[in-house]
Amino acid sequence: MREGLMVGQFHPACPEPAHWNPSFAVSRSPLPLVAIRHMAFHDILFLHADPVLFAEYRKRFGIRYEDGGKVPQEFRTLYEGAPRLPAPTGNSYIDYQSVTLLHALHQPRTAHQAESSFYLAGQAKELLFSLVLEEVRAAQEGIAADDLGRSSWHVRRAAAGFRLLGEFWELLSTLSPAEFHSFRDALGDASGNGSYKYRELEFALGVAAPSTAATYEGVPGSRPRCTGHCTMRVSTTTRWACWYDGGC
Repeated sequence: MREGLMVGQFHPACPEPAHWNPSFAVSRSPLPLVAIRHMAFHDILFLHADPVLFAEYRKRFGIRYEDGGKVPQEFRTLYEGAPRLPAPTGNSYIDYQSVTLLHALHQPRTAHQAESSFYLAGQAKELLFSLVLEEVRAAQEGIAADDLGRSSWHVRRAAAGFRLLGEFWELLSTLSPAEFHSFRDALGDASGNGSYKYRELEFALGVAAPSTAATYEGVPGSRPRCTGHCTMRVSTTTRWACWYDGGC
């Protein structure tokens, strides 16, 4: 601290200002990293709970949090378009699982029952992509920490999620060609290949392509949070290390 340095942790699931700076490679890691960096004013505030310091910080930087114009358009768009939780129902299960909000997201484009099944299957797959992605990342973190016992449980859940994803093809196979054709025009050029969560999962598993990531440019918050091919390798002198091998 006398040198003005501190240990900072960067986690891919925690958005922070560094995300706005594409040249700051540490913040783009698909895995949590720990780095030594120069202390900032806000770091000092957490170390010294001095009201005078807080007042000075608010005077200097408060406008950045109170004026939406200071926030990048990408984040403003995400905030404005984010679903809002409905008022509590009094039913603990419904409120905990956000069931009302979840069902409100079911918005097929036609009245055909076949599309409703197709639509729900696609939404359920997106949720499973998130589940598998979280488990894969958690397993990687455990491996990086030499905690193979913890990682094994995450791998089990990821594998179970993959099996469930495979079962969706069985469900979709029950749609006849005529049923699919009844709502096909409503899809336009939409394709499962456009799923950014699926692409994030690909990147987490080591498949990264600049052309794929570029597909999501201009879509707020949807570009996969991976800017490099993260490779895990072990040596006789170091523990598991993660580094960037090219950029997306």
